[in-house]
Amino acid sequence: MLHGEPTWSFLYRNMVPPVAAAGLRVLAPDLIGFGKSDKPSLKIDHSFAAQVGQIKSSIEALDLKDITLVCQDWGSLIGLRLAAENQDRFARVILSNGGLPEGARFRWHSTSDVSFQGSARGFQLPALCRGEPSANCPPPN
Repeated sequence: MLHGEPTWSFLYRNMVPPVAAAGLRVLAPDLIGFGKSDKPSLKIDHSFAAQVGQIKSSIEALDLKDITLVCQDWGSLIGLRLAAENQDRFARVILSNGGLPEGARFRWHSTSDVSFQGSARGFQLPALCRGEPSANCPPPN
């Protein structure tokens, strides 16, 4: 579960217990510099690349597979990149209030118009849209 800005993993405090009670392993890391996590003094440690690198290192160190990614806001930028680049490790994506970069533009989606179910292998970001295609949610290519 990857949180957004300006929150930290405390955001998921009411979601973790029932998911864990269902027998699933839950990880909700604090992103570097957010909430009550450490605040590195070097600006580069707070960069997008550093955030992606930290989560990727954790996934690899724990050898996580069949991941269900739950992400929102800033965590969606990090999580969706990792899911796209490491599709063999991800099985599902639950996106809430997440952003999808589109070249020079930036599309923002709310919980009500974005979801993804099924295998992450080979998914394309436009396929994350649910419902009828619209200007905010174009049909998959």
